[in-house]
Amino acid sequence: MTKNWTVVESATAADGTRIDADTAKRLAREFESDDRALDVAHRVRARAGRPSLTGTPGTTPKVAARIPDALREAVEAKAAHENITLAEAIRQALRSWVDAA
Repeated sequence: MTKNWTVVESATAADGTRIDADTAKRLAREFESDDRALDVAHRVRARAGRPSLTGTPGTTPKVAARIPDALREAVEAKAAHENITLAEAIRQALRSWVDAA
């Protein structure tokens, strides 16, 4: 049985791979033609989490640091003012520090 699918312009898979409309249609056809596709024993669990920052499959390393409350509040306020996330603000600060060396 063939179904009509609504396809968006593009999407990103859990591993960071871009999926365009043609790829989505091909994957849908492959799924529909696989008799085992809905069999739980043959399903592969998708990797949870966000796509890698490098744009390649895999994970991006995490770095943790303890900082005083006042510094965190100042960074959060500046990030909110610039409409960026706390993580992006920290990445930008680290890039600037490394580039200045």
